[in-house]
Amino acid sequence: MAAATAQQPHEQLHVFFFPFMSPGHLIPMTDMARIFASHGTTKATIITTPQNISRFESIIGPDDNRQSINILKMDFPSAAANLPPNCESLDALPSRGLSYNFSKASMMLHPQADDVVRRYRPDAIVSDFNFPWTAEISRKYGIPRLSFHGTCCFSLCLSMAASQHKPNVKVSSETETFLVPGLPEPVYITLSRMPGRFFGNTGLHEFFEKIIEAERDTYGVVANTFFEIEPEYVKHYEKVTGKVLYPVGPVSLFNTKALDRAERGGNKASNSGEEYRCVSCLDSKKPNSVLYEFELKIQRMMMEPDFLEKKCSFACCGFMVTGAAT
Repeated sequence: MAAATAQQPHEQLHVFFFPFMSPGHLIPMTDMARIFASHGTTKATIITTPQNISRFESIIGPDDNRQSINILKMDFPSAAANLPPNCESLDALPSRGLSYNFSKASMMLHPQADDVVRRYRPDAIVSDFNFPWTAEISRKYGIPRLSFHGTCCFSLCLSMAASQHKPNVKVSSETETFLVPGLPEPVYITLSRMPGRFFGNTGLHEFFEKIIEAERDTYGVVANTFFEIEPEYVKHYEKVTGKVLYPVGPVSLFNTKALDRAERGGNKASNSGEEYRCVSCLDSKKPNSVLYEFELKIQRMMMEPDFLEKKCSFACCGFMVTGAAT
């Protein structure tokens, strides 16, 4: 791990990355930090908790510019949030009922994050949207904040339109389709496909309100997508929000080696065997000769995203999938 020195003058642009503690957020933001650092003109610092560091530290290797990638640790307040030990990531929670406690713990990281920003004074902050307190930190120190959602522009626009127009309030059937207005094209969904936050039954209403408020203040958005696959939604998001959106994906393509792809989001001991063999097997097949059976690893405690979001996220976000070769 490259050592970071507080308050040291630097010629490189220094960007702080705050990934949320969930594989679908941690993995792409780690790749994004590596991409930033690979240009040589930017120093990237990833700030997260010890167990989450262990999930990506092994893939930052000789091919990366190690002098331009730093890792800083924040202690995860498990006990203070009444969480069991070793639950520093959403996929580690034993029960959906602990999602509120996990959100509480993530909010309690604010003082530690404020301290590291105060000491290192980065030029910019790339923060997962689940950390609304980074908006307060960016205002406090006059540092631009970019928000990261881990999904595509279609999903962002759909969620934004559903929140604004609330087309679900007059629908009673779980299976009845209804139009979500305010989008570049007609989009129909059902109640069963909507995230739980739209129904106020997650116990996280205050948390989501803080996220919405933080998004209003953010300088812009980075999205794990590319313009050519959804140009109308990139332009629509910028038009509606008045904020710049940077489509920087799919960031998974930065991992050009099979072993790097197999180890993303896990540790070398557990992934270098079976997953590496699977990837190598698939890579050995002739083009157009493999039939994939897709399986998304959705967090057990969350009721999102909806089907359309998943469909677009496959194309835009490089989420991990399992495959069966024929």
